[in-house]
Amino acid sequence: MRKGVICAAAVLLVISGMGACHPIVGESETEAGTVRLQVLDADGRGIAGVSVLFQVPKEAPIRDVTDSSGRIETHGTQGVWQATMTPPPGYSVPQAQSNPFSFRVRRLQTTEVTARLSQNTP
Repeated sequence: MRKGVICAAAVLLVISGMGACHPIVGESETEAGTVRLQVLDADGRGIAGVSVLFQVPKEAPIRDVTDSSGRIETHGTQGVWQATMTPPPGYSVPQAQSNPFSFRVRRLQTTEVTARLSQNTP
């Protein structure tokens, strides 16, 4: 069984001072799936600063934060992933949306995921 290490969005994480690497158990880096998550507001604008915890099959959890466009890109083993969002101040998860939510990641494929947050009204 080969163990590899993937650095999730290494450039962004290094710039923001958050180095997050996670081991891949049983799959090489070239066999991992890719997840592209974007978190949007009601008007379709990306929301920066959303903390996301990914529960990944056969791996340690992955924590990341959306960039200025509301995006995260990470890699990991295939299977059903679960993501839990922690909105930044001024936003909340709409009641109609599950949090955490699940999606399937397939080996050697990119999974596009879109989530929405509501802006809190004063």
